[in-house]
Amino acid sequence: MISKTSRQLVIFHIIIYSTVIEFAEITNFIKMSHKTIIRDIKELQSAGIINVRFSKKEKGYIHMDNDNLSPFS
Repeated sequence: MISKTSRQLVIFHIIIYSTVIEFAEITNFIKMSHKTIIRDIKELQSAGIINVRFSKKEKGYIHMDNDNLSPFS
């Protein structure tokens, strides 16, 4: 079983280096429940680490900071 920290790091890397990422793609990398992944994404957003929004049209999360790939700069 993957730890919460490891899981959130994987989600961070998937989102930070993608323009649009479908939820199914995230679940391919992380074999956890949808609720757990959504909770992790919300926690990363609340901490200000990622800036994403879910798009029904794209059926996935859109990375809103495309000009700035590193949230730590």
